[in-house]
Amino acid sequence: MSDARRAIDVNCDLGEVPAQIDAGIDDAIATCVTSINIACGGHAGDDASMSRLVEVALRGGTRIGAHPSYPDRANFGRARVAMAASELRACVCEQVSRLRVISQRRGAKVAHVKPHGALYHDCRDERVARAVAEGARDAGCGDVVMVGQAGNDVTMRVWREMGFDVMREAFADRWYERDGTLTPRSQEGAMLASDAAAQQAVMIARDGVVRATTGELVNVACETICVHGDGDDALVTARLVMDALAAAGISVRRGRG
Repeated sequence: MSDARRAIDVNCDLGEVPAQIDAGIDDAIATCVTSINIACGGHAGDDASMSRLVEVALRGGTRIGAHPSYPDRANFGRARVAMAASELRACVCEQVSRLRVISQRRGAKVAHVKPHGALYHDCRDERVARAVAEGARDAGCGDVVMVGQAGNDVTMRVWREMGFDVMREAFADRWYERDGTLTPRSQEGAMLASDAAAQQAVMIARDGVVRATTGELVNVACETICVHGDGDDALVTARLVMDALAAAGISVRRGRG
């Protein structure tokens, strides 16, 4: 195990499901993982949910990140939206700015920016990746860490060339295809069960690989592992992932930023 893999950040997308927020599930997840990505209005989230999660993160020492998306609440940000680069830049700026203002009022900092859903995957397009990072910079977050998918060399190159620090991300609870892309959610079994997600998290942190749906090992060396927060078993999965990493002797700590 290399030095880079002796410790790993575990992040979760939160503030996306009102019922889970009201039930305190997001609060519990936020105190379990080391980083959270807070929905900031594009696909989900509002000032109340952002404020609540910032306060929970502050109490628990959890790293705060913005989770902007295409402006598409009807499709939960999972459908591509045709936008000019200038429009996308302004859209990301508005979302990140909302969370930044809320965080600053509470003495907190937005440490990272991770695009959501279709926007996340569209960052494989250099034009989209650049617009997202420019939007973050316009929001006063030019020093944030940009989070993108491990293996997405185009995105990482663009963000580094723009002067941003980056973190590569892999997914504990998603199947992968042999080319390193995620199995589409439209396919049955695209989401892993909680126990399988915990096993995959250990493989990612320890070996930097996952096993694709076709059986091949895929390189996903990364600095942070994601557990999705919008599923019915999200809290169970997060806890099992953290327990499995600890049992494997892998320390979990907050990412950079």
